[in-house]
Amino acid sequence: MEFLEALTADYSPRESATEQELEAAQFLASEFEALGYDTSIVPFTVERIDSEIELSSVALATTTTYRTIPLSRSAQGLARGIVTPVGLAYSDDIPDEGLGGKIALIQRGTIPFEEKVTRVADAGAIAAIIYNGTDGMFRGALATLSTIPAVSMSKKDGEALLALLAQGDLSASVAVENRVMLSRNVVAEMKGTIDDGRSVVVGGHYDTVADVPGANDNGSGTATTMTVARAIAGNPYPFTVRFMLFGSEEEGLLGSFDYVRGLTESQRADIIAMINYDALATGDELKVLGDGELAATVMLAGDAMDYTILRQYTLGNASSDHAVFLEAGIPALFFLAEDISRIHTPEDRLEFIRPELMGASAFFGIALLGSLVDG
Repeated sequence: MEFLEALTADYSPRESATEQELEAAQFLASEFEALGYDTSIVPFTVERIDSEIELSSVALATTTTYRTIPLSRSAQGLARGIVTPVGLAYSDDIPDEGLGGKIALIQRGTIPFEEKVTRVADAGAIAAIIYNGTDGMFRGALATLSTIPAVSMSKKDGEALLALLAQGDLSASVAVENRVMLSRNVVAEMKGTIDDGRSVVVGGHYDTVADVPGANDNGSGTATTMTVARAIAGNPYPFTVRFMLFGSEEEGLLGSFDYVRGLTESQRADIIAMINYDALATGDELKVLGDGELAATVMLAGDAMDYTILRQYTLGNASSDHAVFLEAGIPALFFLAEDISRIHTPEDRLEFIRPELMGASAFFGIALLGSLVDG
């Protein structure tokens, strides 16, 4: 837990392609290097729709920038205008004179984002800001492409805007644009005793969504990866063990995709297996998902230790880095836990972490490595 405590306290959040993600990557690389691994930080480009709000008013001494997240399917562009609050954006909340040339400040809740944004746009608004009803940021999605820029912000910042509006007019510029940014994968290798190119990849993603501690998603997987690295350091296998902590998983598995995309067919064939650790430390039971043979091996190892490991077959609308390897024809196994109710929220904190699930994941991951020697 000591490592996870340090990661969460000093390097959270670790949002994709940010300075905080870079600092976390450097910290993780230094930890691998201290264990004697051949370590590198591998950058890759990320195209991301990003947003920014700048505000000015008589009450503000200088122009102030507020953090926002663009809604999925928001129109891109720059809008400048006077901020006008419209409550929840019901029909009755729209001023009789409309919102021509205004930026609508909307409270989250009750009705869909699509309805809110469409209604204010139809009333003439040139941008929409939706602030949260609970602490922290949120990621919203529209059903169709909007006609105006639409962004989200925290409850705290939304209420700050309302307080400024009580003192007079508030001018804002809202920008939603596509940006090319750098993210990073952290790679640490221990060469195999047999130089035949074969390898096993062990890891998970280390990035988080915005403004969350990320203790479980994916501090737990990052810490478990490091536990395995400590346990086997200096004890090489016949194959190379390649630890990988991926950036930008939360943006769509981008770090693992960049790695796998760069492999030749021969290099893909040389990867015996990929072990993925992600959001594995809350709830009551450990689960595995992915390649049937790898899953059976781990579950049998659990039975031998009188430890129940459950098989999961789907993730619904979610995914993780193992999926990229499976799609490339590489056997992969995903260790996860049953309770993911707090991920992507400010509640993803250390107090809900169960260290025994992390320990079991590391133990059975190492057992799987051992079975691959014999297999």
